[in-house]
Amino acid sequence: MIELNTYLPRPFGKGERPDRLLDFFNWGAFALPEIWGIWHGCWMIVLASTSTYLVSLFVLVELGSDGGTSPIVYYGFLALAQLVQGVVRLWAGMKANHFYWNRMAKGRGNFGLVPKEITFKQFFAKQRQWALVGMIVMLSATLFGGAWNFTVMEASGGQSDAFLSTGQDLAWALAFLASAYYIALQGTLLMAPQRGFIYLTNDRVVSVDGKILEGKQAITALNATSHTEAKRESEATYVQVNQPEPPSSADDEVYAFPLANGQILPVLGMGTYKMEPGSATTLAIKYALDAGYRSFDTAAFYKNEQSIAQAIKQYGISRDDVFITSKVWNIDQGYVNTIRAFEKSLTELETDHLDMYLIHWPIEKTMRSTWRALEHLYQAGKVRAIGVCNFEVAHLDQLLMHAEIAPMVNQIELHPRFTREELVLFCWNHGMLVQSWAPLIRGAVTVIPELARIARAHGKTEAQVALRWGVQHNFAVIPKSTNPQRIIENAQIFDFQLTSKEMSIIDSLNRDMRVGPDPAEYSWHSG
Repeated sequence: MIELNTYLPRPFGKGERPDRLLDFFNWGAFALPEIWGIWHGCWMIVLASTSTYLVSLFVLVELGSDGGTSPIVYYGFLALAQLVQGVVRLWAGMKANHFYWNRMAKGRGNFGLVPKEITFKQFFAKQRQWALVGMIVMLSATLFGGAWNFTVMEASGGQSDAFLSTGQDLAWALAFLASAYYIALQGTLLMAPQRGFIYLTNDRVVSVDGKILEGKQAITALNATSHTEAKRESEATYVQVNQPEPPSSADDEVYAFPLANGQILPVLGMGTYKMEPGSATTLAIKYALDAGYRSFDTAAFYKNEQSIAQAIKQYGISRDDVFITSKVWNIDQGYVNTIRAFEKSLTELETDHLDMYLIHWPIEKTMRSTWRALEHLYQAGKVRAIGVCNFEVAHLDQLLMHAEIAPMVNQIELHPRFTREELVLFCWNHGMLVQSWAPLIRGAVTVIPELARIARAHGKTEAQVALRWGVQHNFAVIPKSTNPQRIIENAQIFDFQLTSKEMSIIDSLNRDMRVGPDPAEYSWHSG
């Protein structure tokens, strides 16, 4: 067994315990924007929310002290005050929401309340829903309590027992408890990522086994998952998938990382960029299958999807035993075009589903609609995981502001000369696995003396050391080669381990050197 846990981020932050009591305290606070305003020093929110309440209170006291005020007028003003206060609180809550989210996005901590996999859009939708429900409930309580008091007082000629005429207070108390319970339940849904589930919109979650659950069914399933079990599963650094009847030259196990939705992505995959369609690519894929590869990365732009499908078919391995990734190209982005491109890739790959589908490059004007298409394909069960390629922090920030489902993978250029610490940490903090393309610096690993010395110490090649470095950093790697010997060598990275000193030496090789295009210059404003 190889331990791959040196740098794996933990999805459970400090204080994040998914139990009902803490759900209530965590999420119930969002019904009180004044608390958030004080907490974060946003005094505009405090002033707006409390001043409305104080003015309403003053008016009602004045009306209540005037014995000539009609009960209908009194409770009418009370209801109006509640409505105005509710609208202001709705605004204040949303402002607090924006303030809080921006603070968290800048790395100032999430205070152990918001699972990192929850997107801004989901967070904002829940805040708005809670505020509206709270406003309606309190307004209804005002009207109901007022009607009760008015009826009792009229029936008794104004001489009713004080207890019988406190319908307003009782209605408010019951309304507050009902709102608190409702918020606690909704908080349970938003804590879904901490229990190994994926949160969708409209109170739906995706369970660990891929089932979509809604409403009470979702809450029941979440509450049935204990914190201890969920935490233990979340801390697993890899899983091992036993392949049925593997080739004799292949290892009998495939090392894989768990994605945010419980699906698994093999640690080692085969990149196919610039592998021309035809027999040479088909033969290379067969060599890779012989060597134990079970993950293949392609794209519509590579024009070799059909060759990969033919190799898998001719080799005779079951479709369920391979992990196929493809990507939507720039000119095919946009909601409708992406759906069409996906269907075309399915046809080329001769399959009814993909294991992972990615946005190839970030295109500003179509990014949101393209991601909506990927979310639709995922929710429809046509793809088991969705993600992005070549997205920098700025791209991810913008995408997460509007996404319903956060990307599960970011495939980026990453190697010893380009270590991407900031981007890697951002991805991990938002529940994304990092997959490295060009992990061998397109062959330049052979000219780095430090890698050569470490390779000699282990009886390995520079390429194997570079790949092992990525694996021990918990990056999935997709080296590309058509040479049979190198294909085999690239797979032989699970029988040795680099020391912490060797890892540090390789970390120090970073020069921020790209061998591929810069996404900010290449495609962010194009397409």
